[in-house]
Amino acid sequence: MRVLLKILYNKTVLLLLVGFGVSSNLETQAQLSILVLDAQSNKPIPFAHVMKENTMLGYTDEEGRFAGLTTRNEVWVHAIGYQITYALSDTVHMNPISYEIGHEIVVEGSASEKNLSSYTQHTNGEELEHLLQTMDGVSVIQRGAYAWEPSIRGLDDQRIQVTIDGMQVFKACVDKMDPITAYVDTDNLERLRVDKSGSSIASGSGKAGITLVTKKAEFSPFSLETESTYRLPDGYRSLSAQTAFSNRNNAIRASFTHKEADNIIAGGGKEVSLSGYQKSNLNLQYRYRLKGEKKLELGYILDHAQDVGYPALLMDATQATAHIFRAEMQWLHGPQSPSHRSIMMYANTVEHLMDDYSRDVTQRAVMRNMHMPMKGETFTYGVRWNEMIHLDKHRLQVFTEAYHSNAFGDMTMESLLGIPDMYLINLGDIETFYGSTGFSSHWFPTEATSIKLETGLAYNRVLLGDDVSRSFFDGMISGASTPRSFTLPSISMDALVLLTSKFTIRLNGVYAHRAPSYTELYGHYIYNYVDGFFYDGNPNLQPEKTSNAEVSLQWDSKRNSWSLTGHVRLIEDYIFGEINADLSNSFYQFKQYTQQGNALIGGLELRWLADWGPYLTSDIRASYLYGDHLSEQDPLPFIAPLNGLGIIRYIRNSWKLGWQVEAVANQERISKVHSNEDVSEGFLVIGAELTKSLKDEKWSIQLKAKNLADRYYHRHESIGNIPELGRSI
Repeated sequence: MRVLLKILYNKTVLLLLVGFGVSSNLETQAQLSILVLDAQSNKPIPFAHVMKENTMLGYTDEEGRFAGLTTRNEVWVHAIGYQITYALSDTVHMNPISYEIGHEIVVEGSASEKNLSSYTQHTNGEELEHLLQTMDGVSVIQRGAYAWEPSIRGLDDQRIQVTIDGMQVFKACVDKMDPITAYVDTDNLERLRVDKSGSSIASGSGKAGITLVTKKAEFSPFSLETESTYRLPDGYRSLSAQTAFSNRNNAIRASFTHKEADNIIAGGGKEVSLSGYQKSNLNLQYRYRLKGEKKLELGYILDHAQDVGYPALLMDATQATAHIFRAEMQWLHGPQSPSHRSIMMYANTVEHLMDDYSRDVTQRAVMRNMHMPMKGETFTYGVRWNEMIHLDKHRLQVFTEAYHSNAFGDMTMESLLGIPDMYLINLGDIETFYGSTGFSSHWFPTEATSIKLETGLAYNRVLLGDDVSRSFFDGMISGASTPRSFTLPSISMDALVLLTSKFTIRLNGVYAHRAPSYTELYGHYIYNYVDGFFYDGNPNLQPEKTSNAEVSLQWDSKRNSWSLTGHVRLIEDYIFGEINADLSNSFYQFKQYTQQGNALIGGLELRWLADWGPYLTSDIRASYLYGDHLSEQDPLPFIAPLNGLGIIRYIRNSWKLGWQVEAVANQERISKVHSNEDVSEGFLVIGAELTKSLKDEKWSIQLKAKNLADRYYHRHESIGNIPELGRSI
């Protein structure tokens, strides 16, 4: 039984801030304006529809204000996730349709909009990877029960960018056991932003990306929140505590979470050995209020995981530890200043240890009769400057970023046959120097039109510091150890037009260069579980060139919102692994990264939100993805099949009841060149949840069940076909 007990001494944000449209800074001669606030958090609701009868008047701005009224008679406000509310006074308080949501979740096809694709429900205590799994256009590559690797529209981790509060953090495990999303616990997540097109040049340099925004210290009364969760059949349990307090100029927020899980118990009671884990997370935030609309923020995250089993891999993680520091100074937008400025300095280190001492290495097919303890570590520090200027019909943003990162990884081969141990360097003290600058111009020519242009230029320099690694690559390719430098341009354009009071169209285009990763350039003897080959880097790789186009249509009414998005991405000079006969032998087959031809990824995403009355809402979505390496005439690996998700919620007084149905089709388009994946069968699973609030919502009890039919199934994106949990409660 999964029971969620929560003590709230201060009401926290329990809703989703969403909406769609265009904010406008146009001056107006109207005498009346309204301020739209959330009824529970008292925070502004940006991009809410302001309607009169059935005519769209416009949208609230980023501060929740709309100044375009001559009268408030028959004026009502609509925002997805909230009950429709009439503007009876200068301040409009909107009640959320579902107030179980713990965090603001923003899922964007383009970074310039917040549309109905942003509406994602999430309950406290749920793991981040499960949340990602339910998002439009996002899937997760699974190697076990913990730390799943996110994929956006078929793009792997080399081709997407994940940041924490704008900070660059690099994983330390060459086997991808420690994705960056593992370092932020959902209890500390204020907002999760997914840029699926890569249009946010400021945060991703043209890459699709995920931005994790953590909760910060606020100037609010003392609060304390505790939460405990238990789940069958895998014995998942978690305990967390959060507290916050402040005085006139100082605010502090602190939280701690500990999670454990035993082995996966799949459908039919089948146990997956070596799949348990333990994890702890500490998050400390401090804010100091200075004079002149200024504030200083300090943040620290400590994330520690241990005894993490990966049944799909050759090894397990003994421990993975991340220390993430941030210091940021902000000059806030005030009535006398039309700009907002921020300067952030950050540093982080990640250490990852893994071994196979708990495995029977005498029977496995790869690297038989030897243990292979491995260690990886990264250290990154950087600075980021951002300036936002409001100029009547324009919003101009200028940004600059620079960082330095160092990566090292090694392994020891300990033979059980009396052969002397062998030491090997996988990442030879690789240094990355990166700098970028650019600007964004967001123009509102009319209240029904928004045009955004972003452009940037980045410089990336990668060098190999370890002498042994330099000697190896120089022996393979003449001059290979010479530092590699890349100039990376990027540009995006987004146009949004409100054609009628209910119908909106958005066009988006992105062109960007992606530098080869340091693993693709200088990685050595790295085993790829996707295709079963060992990989070596190629210092002669050149940047990939990516073009992305997207069209979105949306229709809104008082009780319904529809969205249909079509997208296509062309990757030129596609980087992939090709068999290297000079490195291969009768025992081990090696591939080396190379680039040839183009890859194409395209798809459709559909969303329908409906409000059926004061108590009942529904959310239905479906997506289809197609990926192909054109020159090899081979499907790209880990392309999610046609899938759909339906959610129905009934909320009345202190009771909340929800049903969820997920349907996934067979995936028969499998890659035979890039992977050894197999055909995956479709499945249909049903889940339900019931929540009862007590004591003015200071306590709540939640019962949640998934896979009610106890079906044994796995997702196409699961390496080694690791199954999902069976019936879980």
